[in-house]
Amino acid sequence: MKWLKKSLLTITLCLFSTLQLITAAASETDDIQKLLQTLNDKIERNPTNTSVLLKLGDLYHDMGADGNEDAVSKAEKYLNKLLDIEPTNAMGRVLLGSVTTMKARDTIWPFSQVKFVREGNKVMDAAVEAAPRDPHVRFIRAVNNYHMPAFLGREKVAHDDFQWLWRVVSSNPDEFEPEFRQKIGLFWGRLLKKNNEPKEAFKVWSKSLEWGEQTSQTEELKKAISSLPSDAKESNKS
Repeated sequence: MKWLKKSLLTITLCLFSTLQLITAAASETDDIQKLLQTLNDKIERNPTNTSVLLKLGDLYHDMGADGNEDAVSKAEKYLNKLLDIEPTNAMGRVLLGSVTTMKARDTIWPFSQVKFVREGNKVMDAAVEAAPRDPHVRFIRAVNNYHMPAFLGREKVAHDDFQWLWRVVSSNPDEFEPEFRQKIGLFWGRLLKKNNEPKEAFKVWSKSLEWGEQTSQTEELKKAISSLPSDAKESNKS
Protein backbone atom coordinates (compact mmCIF):
# COMPACT_ATOMS: atom_id res chain seq x y z
CA MET A 1 0.00 0.00 0.00
CA LYS A 2 2.97 2.34 0.41
CA TRP A 3 3.33 2.73 -3.33
CA LEU A 4 -0.35 3.61 -3.60
CA LYS A 5 -0.16 6.24 -0.88
CA LYS A 6 2.93 7.75 -2.48
CA SER A 7 1.27 7.79 -5.91
CA LEU A 8 -1.87 9.40 -4.55
CA LEU A 9 0.16 12.05 -2.74
CA THR A 10 1.82 12.73 -6.10
CA ILE A 11 -1.63 13.17 -7.67
CA THR A 12 -2.64 15.67 -5.01
CA LEU A 13 0.52 17.75 -5.21
CA CYS A 14 0.67 17.69 -8.98
CA LEU A 15 -2.95 18.68 -9.40
CA PHE A 16 -2.47 21.58 -7.01
CA SER A 17 0.59 22.93 -8.82
CA THR A 18 -0.61 22.18 -12.32
CA LEU A 19 -4.05 23.66 -12.05
CA GLN A 20 -2.64 26.86 -10.62
CA LEU A 21 -0.79 27.30 -13.91
CA ILE A 22 -3.95 27.18 -15.99
CA THR A 23 -5.19 30.66 -15.18
CA ALA A 24 -3.26 32.09 -12.27
CA ALA A 25 -3.80 35.60 -13.63
CA ALA A 26 -7.54 35.46 -12.92
CA SER A 27 -7.09 34.88 -9.19
CA GLU A 28 -4.57 37.74 -9.01
CA THR A 29 -6.91 40.31 -10.54
CA ASP A 30 -7.80 43.00 -8.03
CA ASP A 31 -11.42 43.30 -9.12
CA ILE A 32 -12.17 39.56 -9.36
CA GLN A 33 -14.67 39.72 -6.48
CA LYS A 34 -16.50 42.63 -8.11
CA LEU A 35 -16.74 40.69 -11.33
CA LEU A 36 -18.09 37.65 -9.51
CA GLN A 37 -20.66 39.79 -7.75
CA THR A 38 -21.79 41.29 -11.04
CA LEU A 39 -22.09 37.86 -12.64
CA ASN A 40 -23.94 36.43 -9.65
CA ASP A 41 -26.37 39.33 -9.77
CA LYS A 42 -26.99 38.62 -13.45
CA ILE A 43 -27.59 34.93 -12.86
CA GLU A 44 -30.06 35.71 -10.07
CA ARG A 45 -32.06 37.80 -12.54
CA ASN A 46 -31.75 35.22 -15.32
CA PRO A 47 -30.82 31.74 -14.02
CA THR A 48 -30.67 30.24 -17.53
CA ASN A 49 -28.17 32.71 -19.01
CA THR A 50 -25.67 30.20 -20.38
CA SER A 51 -23.01 32.79 -21.14
CA VAL A 52 -22.98 33.96 -17.53
CA LEU A 53 -23.08 30.38 -16.21
CA LEU A 54 -19.98 29.58 -18.25
CA LYS A 55 -18.16 32.68 -17.04
CA LEU A 56 -19.00 31.88 -13.42
CA GLY A 57 -17.93 28.28 -13.85
CA ASP A 58 -14.69 29.41 -15.48
CA LEU A 59 -13.85 31.96 -12.79
CA TYR A 60 -14.65 29.63 -9.90
CA HIS A 61 -12.65 26.92 -11.68
CA ASP A 62 -9.65 29.24 -11.64
CA MET A 63 -10.14 30.04 -7.97
CA GLY A 64 -10.46 26.36 -7.22
CA ALA A 65 -7.17 25.82 -9.03
CA ASP A 66 -5.58 28.11 -6.44
CA GLY A 67 -6.71 25.78 -3.66
CA ASN A 68 -10.12 27.26 -2.83
CA GLU A 69 -12.30 24.20 -2.03
CA ASP A 70 -15.48 26.26 -1.82
CA ALA A 71 -14.82 27.61 -5.31
CA VAL A 72 -14.53 24.03 -6.61
CA SER A 73 -18.06 23.32 -5.37
CA LYS A 74 -19.39 26.54 -6.89
CA ALA A 75 -17.71 25.86 -10.21
CA GLU A 76 -19.23 22.38 -10.27
CA LYS A 77 -22.68 23.82 -9.49
CA TYR A 78 -22.63 26.44 -12.25
CA LEU A 79 -21.09 24.15 -14.84
CA ASN A 80 -23.65 21.44 -14.17
CA LYS A 81 -26.43 24.02 -14.55
CA LEU A 82 -24.90 25.09 -17.85
CA LEU A 83 -24.70 21.54 -19.12
CA ASP A 84 -28.28 20.84 -18.09
CA ILE A 85 -29.27 23.60 -20.50
CA GLU A 86 -26.56 23.03 -23.15
CA PRO A 87 -25.34 19.42 -22.93
CA THR A 88 -23.09 19.92 -25.97
CA ASN A 89 -21.15 22.90 -24.54
CA ALA A 90 -17.61 21.56 -24.86
CA MET A 91 -15.93 24.34 -22.90
CA GLY A 92 -18.30 23.82 -20.00
CA ARG A 93 -17.68 20.09 -20.11
CA VAL A 94 -13.90 20.31 -20.16
CA LEU A 95 -13.96 22.76 -17.24
CA LEU A 96 -16.23 20.39 -15.33
CA GLY A 97 -13.77 17.57 -15.95
CA SER A 98 -10.92 19.70 -14.68
CA VAL A 99 -12.95 20.66 -11.60
CA THR A 100 -13.63 16.99 -10.94
CA THR A 101 -9.91 16.28 -10.77
CA MET A 102 -9.57 19.10 -8.23
CA LYS A 103 -11.90 17.14 -5.96
CA ALA A 104 -9.19 14.47 -5.85
CA ARG A 105 -6.86 17.07 -4.39
CA ASP A 106 -9.38 18.03 -1.75
CA THR A 107 -10.25 14.58 -0.40
CA ILE A 108 -8.19 12.50 2.03
CA TRP A 109 -9.57 9.16 0.85
CA PRO A 110 -7.07 7.40 -1.46
CA PHE A 111 -9.53 5.53 -3.65
CA SER A 112 -11.73 8.59 -3.95
CA GLN A 113 -8.70 10.48 -5.27
CA VAL A 114 -8.18 7.93 -8.03
CA LYS A 115 -11.92 7.89 -8.76
CA PHE A 116 -12.14 11.68 -9.16
CA VAL A 117 -9.06 11.84 -11.37
CA ARG A 118 -10.32 9.10 -13.67
CA GLU A 119 -13.81 10.59 -13.82
CA GLY A 120 -12.39 14.02 -14.57
CA ASN A 121 -10.18 12.70 -17.34
CA LYS A 122 -13.14 10.85 -18.87
CA VAL A 123 -15.21 14.04 -18.92
CA MET A 124 -12.36 16.08 -20.43
CA ASP A 125 -11.79 13.42 -23.09
CA ALA A 126 -15.47 13.58 -24.03
CA ALA A 127 -15.26 17.36 -24.34
CA VAL A 128 -12.23 17.18 -26.63
CA GLU A 129 -13.85 14.44 -28.68
CA ALA A 130 -16.83 16.73 -29.19
CA ALA A 131 -14.68 19.77 -30.10
CA PRO A 132 -11.28 18.46 -31.23
CA ARG A 133 -10.42 21.65 -33.11
CA ASP A 134 -11.19 24.06 -30.27
CA PRO A 135 -7.80 25.25 -28.93
CA HIS A 136 -9.20 26.48 -25.62
CA VAL A 137 -10.88 23.16 -24.88
CA ARG A 138 -7.70 21.27 -25.77
CA PHE A 139 -5.63 23.65 -23.63
CA ILE A 140 -7.60 22.99 -20.44
CA ARG A 141 -7.12 19.23 -20.81
CA ALA A 142 -3.49 19.60 -21.83
CA VAL A 143 -2.47 21.66 -18.81
CA ASN A 144 -4.52 19.54 -16.44
CA ASN A 145 -2.87 16.35 -17.69
CA TYR A 146 0.62 17.82 -17.95
CA HIS A 147 1.67 16.92 -14.41
CA MET A 148 -0.37 13.75 -14.01
CA PRO A 149 1.76 10.90 -12.60
CA ALA A 150 2.96 8.48 -15.27
CA PHE A 151 0.94 5.56 -13.88
CA LEU A 152 -2.27 7.33 -14.92
CA GLY A 153 -1.20 7.08 -18.54
CA ARG A 154 -1.86 10.69 -19.53
CA GLU A 155 1.58 11.69 -20.81
CA LYS A 156 0.77 11.00 -24.46
CA VAL A 157 -2.52 12.92 -24.15
CA ALA A 158 -0.72 16.03 -22.88
CA HIS A 159 2.04 15.64 -25.50
CA ASP A 160 -0.39 15.30 -28.41
CA ASP A 161 -2.54 18.19 -27.20
CA PHE A 162 0.37 20.59 -26.86
CA GLN A 163 1.92 19.48 -30.12
CA TRP A 164 -1.37 20.24 -31.91
CA LEU A 165 -1.85 23.50 -30.01
CA TRP A 166 1.62 24.72 -30.90
CA ARG A 167 1.08 23.94 -34.56
CA VAL A 168 -2.20 25.87 -34.55
CA VAL A 169 -1.02 29.00 -32.72
CA SER A 170 2.32 29.21 -34.53
CA SER A 171 0.58 28.92 -37.90
CA ASN A 172 -2.01 31.60 -37.10
CA PRO A 173 -0.60 33.69 -34.23
CA ASP A 174 -2.78 36.74 -34.87
CA GLU A 175 -5.91 34.72 -34.15
CA PHE A 176 -4.95 34.20 -30.49
CA GLU A 177 -4.21 36.33 -27.46
CA PRO A 178 -0.45 36.81 -26.85
CA GLU A 179 -0.57 35.25 -23.38
CA PHE A 180 -2.40 32.18 -24.68
CA ARG A 181 0.23 31.67 -27.39
CA GLN A 182 3.07 32.04 -24.92
CA LYS A 183 1.52 29.66 -22.42
CA ILE A 184 1.28 27.01 -25.09
CA GLY A 185 4.86 27.66 -26.17
CA LEU A 186 6.10 27.42 -22.59
CA PHE A 187 4.47 24.05 -21.96
CA TRP A 188 5.34 22.58 -25.36
CA GLY A 189 8.97 23.58 -24.89
CA ARG A 190 9.00 21.94 -21.46
CA LEU A 191 7.74 18.72 -22.97
CA LEU A 192 10.39 18.85 -25.69
CA LYS A 193 13.09 19.44 -23.08
CA LYS A 194 11.75 16.57 -20.97
CA ASN A 195 11.93 14.34 -24.05
CA ASN A 196 15.62 15.22 -24.50
CA GLU A 197 15.04 17.65 -27.37
CA PRO A 198 16.62 20.85 -25.97
CA LYS A 199 17.33 22.32 -29.40
CA GLU A 200 13.67 22.07 -30.36
CA ALA A 201 12.67 23.49 -26.98
CA PHE A 202 14.93 26.48 -27.63
CA LYS A 203 13.28 27.08 -31.01
CA VAL A 204 9.80 27.00 -29.48
CA TRP A 205 10.65 29.26 -26.55
CA SER A 206 12.55 31.69 -28.78
CA LYS A 207 9.66 31.93 -31.23
CA SER A 208 7.28 32.53 -28.32
CA LEU A 209 9.39 35.52 -27.27
CA GLU A 210 9.82 36.76 -30.84
CA TRP A 211 6.09 37.43 -31.03
CA GLY A 212 7.09 40.49 -29.06
CA GLU A 213 4.27 41.07 -26.62
CA GLN A 214 5.08 41.28 -22.92
CA THR A 215 2.82 38.93 -20.95
CA SER A 216 2.83 37.16 -17.59
CA GLN A 217 4.62 34.29 -19.34
CA THR A 218 7.52 36.31 -20.72
CA GLU A 219 9.81 35.96 -17.71
CA GLU A 220 9.04 32.26 -17.45
CA LEU A 221 10.07 31.81 -21.08
CA LYS A 222 13.34 33.65 -20.46
CA LYS A 223 14.06 31.48 -17.42
CA ALA A 224 13.29 28.38 -19.45
CA ILE A 225 15.76 29.39 -22.14
CA SER A 226 18.44 30.12 -19.55
CA SER A 227 17.99 26.60 -18.15
CA LEU A 228 19.05 25.02 -21.45
CA PRO A 229 22.62 23.84 -22.06
CA SER A 230 24.71 26.30 -24.02
CA ASP A 231 25.18 23.96 -26.98
CA ALA A 232 21.41 23.80 -27.52
CA LYS A 233 21.29 27.58 -27.85
CA GLU A 234 24.51 28.03 -29.80
CA SER A 235 23.66 25.43 -32.41
CA ASN A 236 20.42 27.25 -33.17
CA LYS A 237 22.13 30.61 -33.54
CA SER A 238 24.57 29.41 -36.14
